[in-house]
Formats: sequence, structure tokens, C-alpha cells
Amino acid sequence: MVFVLALVFILFFNGFSVSAQDLSLVPADEKTMLQRITDGKRDIDWADMNIQFCTAADASFNNGDFDNMAFKVHRVRLEVLGAFRDKFSYHFRQSFNKYTNPNIPLDNLAGSVELAMVGWQLNDKWGLTAGKQPVQFSGYECWVNAIKVRHYSDFNNTIPAYQVGLNMAYNINENQVMNFQLTNNRNSTINDQFMYSLPDDVEDSKIPMLGTVNWDGYFVDRAMQLRYSLSYGQLAKGKNIFYFTCGIHMREYLWLIISDIRKYRYKNNRCKKQGEKAVLGRSKEEKKKVGLR
Repeated sequence: MVFVLALVFILFFNGFSVSAQDLSLVPADEKTMLQRITDGKRDIDWADMNIQFCTAADASFNNGDFDNMAFKVHRVRLEVLGAFRDKFSYHFRQSFNKYTNPNIPLDNLAGSVELAMVGWQLNDKWGLTAGKQPVQFSGYECWVNAIKVRHYSDFNNTIPAYQVGLNMAYNINENQVMNFQLTNNRNSTINDQFMYSLPDDVEDSKIPMLGTVNWDGYFVDRAMQLRYSLSYGQLAKGKNIFYFTCGIHMREYLWLIISDIRKYRYKNNRCKKQGEKAVLGRSKEEKKKVGLR
């Protein structure tokens, strides 16, 4: 008798749990945010879902001696993006090859999520983007599809390219745009940012942010693209960093010319040494753990 009552008790609560999980996040009789913004309408301009993957056979050599060989899936990415009501857009992308920090990251988001942003075109000139987004560094490598890149430069291979923040875009004309962006300068703690331990007198920044001003221009019937960016932020308390990045991208029929220039400077020499170790001393596996390309 006791066994029967216990079984009924388990089935009742299991059934209740399943029913609760089947409920929609938004009840049918409640308007969603989209319906509130659009006065109950569902005007979807467009919506896409893409999946990208790259598989290769990798051979490893140690000092010229063959070590091992195996098939590897280098990249698997799934993205959902779209726009509605002529003014609003969204973009979500997740990578299934990135290590997710088991601790709570600075931005409270798994490292495998590269993009989670919403855009609002305020008028013909101004547009606002909020959420996890690309940092407005300049140069061709920062914006080309990652699957098409065989190997990134040391700069792009170690700097986290996606951060949470805000970006305000100003359209100068149909061929030129200015971006004013404020984001976090890292995804996790300062100890996860650097491979080696920091000096004892280096303290974590209370406002670990990075400000960026970017200009993009298209010329010669959009065959030539110029990108210039200035970034300034705080790595640690009293330890600042400055980035200057620029690039030129020219395309004419079958020819493609690309040139990128990057310069970064640390205000404090001790942080510079630690930064150089973090850039030059990490293996590919360690870079994946901190969410780098």
C-alpha cells in the first residue's frame, strides 16, 4: 500500500513538472515586446538561420618529428538574424568550439556566444546597437568570415573580438559611417585574461571598459574600403592601453589587395611585459579556453 501511494505521489509531481515545462515563456493572452512596439502587428522584414562548419585533417609535428594526425572540426557556428518594422534588427551567433568558463564571467554570458545584439535605426543618420557585438577594430581580418581565414595574425588571434556594450553609428553619407562604441575590454576576470600571474601591486580595474571611435569609408565605386579606429581602455587599476588599427581593402575584378596596420601601447611597462607574455606565450588550446580566435 505504501509503495502504491509513493508511486502515485511521484507520478503526480512528475506530471505537474512536465506540464509546467510545457508552458510558453509568453502566455498566449499576453502581448510580446514585438507586438507592443508594433501595435500588435508582426511585420517581419526578413529572417535567416545559418550554420557554418569547417573540417580538416590536422598533422602535428614536434621539432620536425611527426607527432600525430587526426580529423578535427575547427569551427561550427549557428546564427539567427533578422529585421522587423524597418527599424529593428537582431543577431545571435554561437560557436560550438569555444571553451566556456565554468566561473561566472564578467558579462554573465557563456564564452561560446559570440553575438547577442539588437539594433535600432533611430533615423536616417543614427543607429544604436546593444548587446554582445564585434569590437570596432579596423582592418580586414576583423570583419572577414572566420571560416575563410587560415591563420590569424598574433594580434587578432589573442584579442577578444566580441564584447558586451553599446555602439552608436552615424551615417555621414551612403559611403561613410562613424561608430562610437563603449564595451567591456574582457569577457572574464583579469586573471583569465593573462596567462602568467600579475605583479603584486597590480589591482583589478573597477571599470574594465574600452572606448572605440571608428570610421569606415568606401571609394572608387565601392571598390576601395578604408577603415580606421582608435581605442582606449583600462586593463587594470592605473594601467591603460591604447590601440590604433587601420586597413585598406581593394578589389578589382580578380585581384584583391589587403593591408592591415595595428599598433598597441601599454601605459605601464610592467603590464606591457605581462601582456606580451599573454600574447606570445599561449598555445592554441589555451587560446580556445579564454574564447580567443
